[in-house]
Amino acid sequence: MKTNLKVKCFSAAALTVLMTACGGNSAPAQPTTAPQLPPVTQSTSAPAAATVPTTAPAATKPAAAPAPTATSAPAAPALPVGDPADAVRKANIASTQRAYRSEVVSESKDGKTVIKGIFVPPGNLHATTDAGGAQFEMIIVGDRLWMKRDGKLTESPNAKVMIGKTLEQYAKDPESLGIKISDVKFVGPDVLNGTPTWVYSFVSTLPEANFKSTAKMWIGVANGLPLKQEVEGEFGGIKSKTVQLITYDPNLKVEAPMK
Repeated sequence: MKTNLKVKCFSAAALTVLMTACGGNSAPAQPTTAPQLPPVTQSTSAPAAATVPTTAPAATKPAAAPAPTATSAPAAPALPVGDPADAVRKANIASTQRAYRSEVVSESKDGKTVIKGIFVPPGNLHATTDAGGAQFEMIIVGDRLWMKRDGKLTESPNAKVMIGKTLEQYAKDPESLGIKISDVKFVGPDVLNGTPTWVYSFVSTLPEANFKSTAKMWIGVANGLPLKQEVEGEFGGIKSKTVQLITYDPNLKVEAPMK
């Protein structure tokens, strides 16, 4: 039961925290009067001179330089429509169906923890944790689970890991895991590393573990996937602040460790 609780907590954390001016050249000046022809003289004995045009041909006007084109700023992303809670739920579900790389940095009075991980659906995971210099590694492939601590890699006997299904269950119905999400709001548009996003905020609680947090999630406008999360929470009376960055890559793989 102890192991299952750890997997459940890690699964929720994997999604919530690991997966939480311009100017053109001027045209030349135009002449104000037509150029004059030289005077014509006539001799009385010579045939009459040809008729001279009374007006000089008009000077050819150079083509005007094209007007400079102003460079427009990128348009702000259109505001989303619909229920904010539904938008967050759909983003979470979509993330469980994509391979992604996650980096989580969590800070509290106990120190700093960095978790780097790769998740490949339906449930393969490779995560490394550095907690104040203490190193821990977890590899999940199918129903097999390996843990590495202090340089020693061991496989949990008869491990039955369902992290993929747990993540999907959390995304679809967090309350079935005892997690309550409330007060979901659309904060506004933002640009994250050049990518237009929509930002949402919400409150998450896990009463049985005495856990409560407030979170902000950046969802990509183009792909509808979570790209960043910021979580401020309290667990067991200890407050923490966590930032997660997520990048998606269909070529990611998680493989069983070599013996």
